[in-house]
Amino acid sequence: MSLRRQSDSYRRVRLKGTPPYKIDIGCGIKCVAGCLGIDVHDNGQAIVWDVLEGIPLPDNSVEEVHMYHFLEHIEYFALDAFFREIRRVCTPNTLVHIRVPHRQHPDAYSAPHVSFWDEKAIEGMVGGFVNSRQEKIPLFKVDWINTKDNGRLLFCRVEVLR
Repeated sequence: MSLRRQSDSYRRVRLKGTPPYKIDIGCGIKCVAGCLGIDVHDNGQAIVWDVLEGIPLPDNSVEEVHMYHFLEHIEYFALDAFFREIRRVCTPNTLVHIRVPHRQHPDAYSAPHVSFWDEKAIEGMVGGFVNSRQEKIPLFKVDWINTKDNGRLLFCRVEVLR
């Protein structure tokens, strides 16, 4: 099930401070300290929004992104547009912190997870796209990838390229 089908029927943006921002996408009930929380459900965070419809922030206004247990809820067909939107709002060299269940662990397949991740999937998804001349255009650079908790979790950090 996509976030769009689960989303609340309203949107809210309450920005604190001025850019550049640090954001926590899919924050749920607990936002990373010092970040603007963004979630489709209203848990009292700064931004109530379905990020599959875009991120309600200006271009080049974000200096750090956190996505903990979020990407596995995004269907594969929506990931390219989502990562392009991340790139749009981020300043050059922004670090994007990602944590997902590793596809080799049974936890990765619990509902409502709809995408499944390992090191190659992360590298392939964030590595960019091929243009009409068959040239690879990189969007992000993988800074590091690691597994933790006996292979249950996949942690990675990627850098936005310009």
